[in-house]
Amino acid sequence: MLRGPGTSRFWHVECAAAWYLHNPKRTRTPGVLNFQKPKPELMEYLDRFVRADKPKFYLDGTAGCGKSNGIMYVVDECRKKNLTVLVLVYGVNAKEELLSRGLLSSECYNFHSYFSRVYERWVVGTLREHLTMADMSTTSKGAHAASRTAKTLKPTICHNKIRLIISCLLQHEECAEARIILLRPFATELANKARACAFGGSGPSNYDFDALVQLVNRYRLELVLEATWSVRLTQPQKLTMDRLIGAGPEARMAYAISMVIPTLELSWRCACQLNVETGGTIYTELVNEVSREVVKLPVIDYADMVLIVDLMEIDLAKLDRVLCDEFQDLQEVQMHVVKRIPKARTGSILVVGDPSQAIFAWNGVNPDSNAKFVEDADIFHLADNYRCATSICVVAQQFLDKMGRDLIIVPMRTASGLVLHQSFHGCPIDVNKDNLVLLRTARHAATFFHVLKGKGFPVAMNNSNDLIPLMKQALGTKTETLGSVRRRLSLKLAETVPDAQGGTYEILEAVVALSA
Repeated sequence: MLRGPGTSRFWHVECAAAWYLHNPKRTRTPGVLNFQKPKPELMEYLDRFVRADKPKFYLDGTAGCGKSNGIMYVVDECRKKNLTVLVLVYGVNAKEELLSRGLLSSECYNFHSYFSRVYERWVVGTLREHLTMADMSTTSKGAHAASRTAKTLKPTICHNKIRLIISCLLQHEECAEARIILLRPFATELANKARACAFGGSGPSNYDFDALVQLVNRYRLELVLEATWSVRLTQPQKLTMDRLIGAGPEARMAYAISMVIPTLELSWRCACQLNVETGGTIYTELVNEVSREVVKLPVIDYADMVLIVDLMEIDLAKLDRVLCDEFQDLQEVQMHVVKRIPKARTGSILVVGDPSQAIFAWNGVNPDSNAKFVEDADIFHLADNYRCATSICVVAQQFLDKMGRDLIIVPMRTASGLVLHQSFHGCPIDVNKDNLVLLRTARHAATFFHVLKGKGFPVAMNNSNDLIPLMKQALGTKTETLGSVRRRLSLKLAETVPDAQGGTYEILEAVVALSA
């Protein structure tokens, strides 16, 4: 029998323990997904993917054509057929959008978070076991300390990893300071591009000098090296470096690329080992010589989160269906790893994208590699646009034609719309009808949001949390909570809306002034 208050100092712990033992674990059941039934042609195509008629599918369409709605339909069909499904998206905002429409957190991930979890599980299952077994022969006191270390072992995330590795490689070289200053910007850029292209994994070898030269030429990284040489080094340092590595841009470039090769090698070793040896020194941590920050191994950065899974061929959960959103923004290393997730004979993958929205060519995305990935896929082009009015589609079509896209947008909305290239204030808008106002920043939207709200019209604004600093500034407060600020703002708006002539708009005028 459980004791009540006053009979034991720990009665609440006992109550909690008894409740935990006598109640089953509650699991979240899949909720109802928020989507509309696709048109018959698209539905038939998506059903082919659910049946896995082919191992690879590609859904191509512009913004507002219903790609996300199609993803929701596929997940719903997979649930009905008890198929395991995974949706990979590019950013956090896209993930939150799909979660708000009914997907479970176990069904939807962004690329880096999913593969970093895979890598962390490998660290726990492999490196932690090695650490525990290696210290079992030590003294009891040492073994106890080692056991505690093994239990807390986890990878360190350091976004300056490549810069720290350059310091480790060059700190004992002659004129080390000048070498480090010269190589850090260039080596960081080239190493990031090489890892995005899966160098060392499914792509070229880390030791492939010619492949690195091709990356330098593609992204014009010689400008980075020469800019550093011209601006960062003093004249005595330049003379010394000319003596050590050779004079002229060609000699500097050859030396810089030759140093990126051991940098890439040491980078993946730092992510996969508890200690590394270079230059006769064994390192268990990397140290920032400026801030003196200590980074313990294993250590990864943003580019490693996907690369190490490819490089080490870490086992992935084999799933029935895999969907990848924003395919046009996938790097080669991401494509190499994604195609390993579906089951070998019965699995299938659907990539969803729009080449017109490809904006990451500077970050290692190669359109030719993306086109090669889907050359044997079952392709479906979405031309219908459900988001924009007719006149907006007409303007968008002009840009598509200039980009060479063989796609004609078909507007599906009955509204004619109004495309404006002038001041918003001077445009006739009927506030008694539904209106959508798209503005560049939250500060710009704040003006119209508060004016319409102050006039008493029902209005809602996305990304309203971004306005909290602006609201606090308008109200002259810095420490109030979010809810308090919103309540005060609503009251203030009610006070400043004039109900007769002579009323004032102090709060609205303040917001407009802040938005200017």
